[in-house]
Order: sequence, then structure tokens, then C-alpha cells
Amino acid sequence: MLAPQVHSANAGPRKPHIARLYVQVLAAVALGVAVGYFCPGPGEALKPLGDAFIKLVKIIIAPVIFLTIATGIGGMNDLKKVGRVAGKAMIYFLTFSSLALIVGLIVANVVQPGAGLNIDPASLDVQAVKGYAAKVHEQSVTGFLMNIIPITIVGAFAEGDILQVLFFSVLFGIALAMVGDTGKPVLSLLQALLAPVFKLVGILMRAAPVEGASARRSVVGLGIPAGYSFNLHGTNIYMTLVPLFLAQATNTDLSIGGRILLLFVALLSSKGTTRITGAGLLTLAAALFVVPTAPAAGVTLILRVDHFMSECRVLTIFLGNAVGRLVVARSRASRMMDDWQRLSRAGPSALGR
Repeated sequence: MLAPQVHSANAGPRKPHIARLYVQVLAAVALGVAVGYFCPGPGEALKPLGDAFIKLVKIIIAPVIFLTIATGIGGMNDLKKVGRVAGKAMIYFLTFSSLALIVGLIVANVVQPGAGLNIDPASLDVQAVKGYAAKVHEQSVTGFLMNIIPITIVGAFAEGDILQVLFFSVLFGIALAMVGDTGKPVLSLLQALLAPVFKLVGILMRAAPVEGASARRSVVGLGIPAGYSFNLHGTNIYMTLVPLFLAQATNTDLSIGGRILLLFVALLSSKGTTRITGAGLLTLAAALFVVPTAPAAGVTLILRVDHFMSECRVLTIFLGNAVGRLVVARSRASRMMDDWQRLSRAGPSALGR
């Protein structure tokens, strides 16, 4: 048995800072702000360039999810490994999602961002939130679970529904692993397709494939898409911080029981909401309408700034999922290293099995 290879850092010449992707992105943001401020007309005319880039990114999301999950799970000889990876990922998601909710509660109680505003709830225009209220009543646990199951495979990919693509990809990967050698030609085909798809990602994003961070494809394929449905740290902080801000701003007494209820409602309602446009505001409205003493009409106070806060939530969600993927990958790598060391100590007879 060969020892696990340890990849050393690339000893080649360092790239200049301007060649790094994050530097170019920050420079583009600064340039966009400057153009929008000093030349708003030409800046607005450049909007189609951004829209085109977003559309180009969207066309590769579903193929990347399907190919990564199907090849990752299908390439595992032991389906118990899939269960262990999924179990570790879900435990991490639930634990740190709950911690994010608690962080929101603590920050809101300590900082009290809404204290002193003294806004009269009767003066708020509730017409603006009626649309969100209607959507809240349309949402249910049964409806959410049924929406995960696609009507057709083509429809899931055509609509870009991440949860439906994830559901089908996991089932297909498990079936591919169960058929064994019979499915190897299909697995080889999918792995061959994965290379040009990641090359396309590199062209669009100028980034290396996700394996470059020393995480196995099975961990990345199962953890990242699931994380964007169940590991929404930014949304979780928002879900508990904003209701307390609204309660403080409107001088609404939110009891300890109401805050605990808000915590559980936020934990449940935030799962899988990335598939809905305006999901953060919708889940916030859902939590406020469920908790009797919460100031639901106060949603109107954040309607105008929610789009900006959404961008901040996305960054937090991205960082949370990147860290989660590495935590699960490292835990699995540590277990593999422990197994190798145990077999090494057992002697040549054990290593030759």
C-alpha cells in the first residue's frame, strides 16, 4: 500500500497581484462604483454586460451539480461512505446554522440597533407586504418537500431548480454505485464530460476546479449544493437579527417565549429557500407572521434596503459553505490517514491484503 501523497505548495514564480482573480474583482467593483457615480448614463448602458455574465454562469450550475454529485457518489465502492459524508455534512449544517441564529439573537439583544427609533406600527403601509403574506400562506412543509421532486428530469435542468437537480443527482449517483461494474462505462462518460464542464467554469470564472483545495469530489459534490439549501449562515443571522430590530424600532415587547419560537421557525423556514426569488425577505415575513407578538408590518421598514442586505447574505453563505466543505473533507482525510497508520503498524501482512 502506498502512503497518502502530500501535495506541496507550488514552487513556481508568484503571480503579480493584478493577475489574481480577487484583485481583479475588487478593481472592477471600484471601477463600477466610480463609473456609476460620475457617469450614471454610460454606467447604466453597461448593465447588459453584467446580465450576460450572470446568464452565462447560470447555464453551468445544473450541469456542474449533476456531474459532480453523480461521479462523486457513483465512484464510491462503498455506499456507507456516502452516508458518512452526508451525515457529517448535515450535522455541520444544522449545528452552525443554529449557531448563526443564536448569534443574530445575541447581537440584536446586546447592540439593540432599533432602540430609540420609536416608530408607530399603525403608521406603516402594510400594503407593500401583502404580497409576501400571500406567498407565506402558500408555503408549507408538505409543499416544500413535494417541490423537491421534479416533474421531469428535463424540467429540473431547464428551470435551474437546484434542489430538484440535487435530488435527482443523488438518486442517480446511488443507482450508479449500486450497479457496480455495469455502470462503469456511464461513470467514465460522466467523468469525461466533467473535464470540459470545469474547463468552461475556468473560462467563465477564471478559477481552478474545486478539487484544487484538496477536497474529494464526493465531498464537494454532495456538500456544496446541499449547503446552499441547508447551510445559509447569512440568512440565519438575518432571520433573528432583523425581527428583534423591528421589535425594538416599533417598541414591541417580544417575550422570551416569542424569541425561542422565532428561533425554531427561522431554523425550519430558511431551509431550501435559495430557489425562491426574494427568499430572504419571504422567509423573514414567514417567521414574523407565525410568531404572534412579532411586528409583521415592520417588514416595510427594510423593503428598500433588503436588496443590498441580500448581497451581504450571499457573501456570508458562500464563506460558510466553503468552510463547511473543507471541515468535512479534512475530517474524512484524517480518518483515512489514521487507517493507513494503523495498517502500517500492523505489518506487511496487513498491508498486502
